[in-house]
Amino acid sequence: MPPMPKIKAKIRAKEYIRQKFNATETIKALEPGKSRDNTNIIAHRMLNNAVFQSALQEEMEKQGLNDEFISEITKRNIKQNDNYAASNQAMDMVNKVKGNYAPERKQSVSLNININDAGAVNERIKELQQELAALE
Repeated sequence: MPPMPKIKAKIRAKEYIRQKFNATETIKALEPGKSRDNTNIIAHRMLNNAVFQSALQEEMEKQGLNDEFISEITKRNIKQNDNYAASNQAMDMVNKVKGNYAPERKQSVSLNININDAGAVNERIKELQQELAALE
């Protein structure tokens, strides 16, 4: 996939903030007439695009959605006793966008077993068992 042009990324970043950090609604607003599936795919690609992420960071800073603002909101929410769930959800979204959370740890393991080699494996097991018996 070719990189997103910088100007397109800036336009999408502004609209993404305007759409309250909803990628699907952003694509619907900027590219009306797309099917739901296409909109979701484009939105997913947009969120994972490095040029878009950079443009989004710049636009958030420009609009005052920075760490200082998040700290002020957090302090406000800690001190109050009612109806801060929506505010906390918005802050959670901002923190995710800004990359303030530790990345998820994923591990992938691949194991290739060739059934045709079973005879060789069995032979090797017998050899190792004989060596073990000789050591006893």
